[in-house]
Amino acid sequence: MPGKPLLVAVAVVAVALSLLITKAAPRALPGERLSPPLTILLNDWHSQQVFSYIVGQLLEQRGQAVEYLDTDTVLQFDALANGDGHFQVAVWHNRMADDFERALDRGVIHAGEHPLRFSDGWWVSDATLAACPDAAQWDGLVACAQRQAGATPGEGEASGQPLIGRFEGPPATFDRDYTDRVSRLRMPFSVEVADSLGALRASWAAFDAETGLPDGAPIRAVYNWSPNTLGGPVNGQFVRFPEPRIGCFRDPGWGPNPDDTGDCGDPDYFPVSKAAWAGVLDSFPDSWALLKAVEFDSTDYRQILDWMGAPSAEPRSVARRWIAANADRIEAWP
Repeated sequence: MPGKPLLVAVAVVAVALSLLITKAAPRALPGERLSPPLTILLNDWHSQQVFSYIVGQLLEQRGQAVEYLDTDTVLQFDALANGDGHFQVAVWHNRMADDFERALDRGVIHAGEHPLRFSDGWWVSDATLAACPDAAQWDGLVACAQRQAGATPGEGEASGQPLIGRFEGPPATFDRDYTDRVSRLRMPFSVEVADSLGALRASWAAFDAETGLPDGAPIRAVYNWSPNTLGGPVNGQFVRFPEPRIGCFRDPGWGPNPDDTGDCGDPDYFPVSKAAWAGVLDSFPDSWALLKAVEFDSTDYRQILDWMGAPSAEPRSVARRWIAANADRIEAWP
């Protein structure tokens, strides 16, 4: 039988362990229920971050612990597939569609689309449209470039012929390269990558200032997107390309170029989706209903970026401001 000193020592150790365990284990307040944190992914641009903090703050108001994980647009799908991240509030299909589609076979689920619709592509000015009303169609733009350059129809389409039009694309960081489209549609246009966003904005300003087409000057188009809150061009419109269909990518005889596939453009608009780890339904059933219901539209997008332009604005505070301004709308979400 152990002696008294040993019994005292054992008792002291037991009390100490009890205190440690009590300190380490979280305790729910009255009416609260413990749950593991739900991890929301953050990308490196403001609108996505504000949308993410809106969702996170709404979940926290409902008693759900939330964490945030900074990640890029490619690795985020690995995080969702592995369960290291649980929710991505804004998957922009113009940049992430292929990675997103592949991720759907790896444990990622589509959690719905926002009413927000996004378009991007070639933009021509009102001055160009006044001179060439058909320039809002890709083949009309080519014909306009040929007339402006004094070329005969078809000149410039074959390899080695002069390039008689210019397209200024976005900076390389946008990951939007139009070289293949120009080649496959045999457009006699050079594709020039803007050195910076500032350079692109200068081109937009020049487009808005155009009052006519100088004789002999090359026809120009510039990259633009909508909704655009960065001072995008006011005058002009997007150029329409052949609508993308499965045949465009499988059958060389489908489109205007009988010798190649891919001779089409992008959809008229790209959706913005929500993505989640498949385990969210079982691990966070109370949060799943909100994640499915939450929606943002183009008005929200513009408002958020306008607020982010204020001095000292940061995504968390803008998220709180949006929540306060949309109480009635939030009330309708489950």
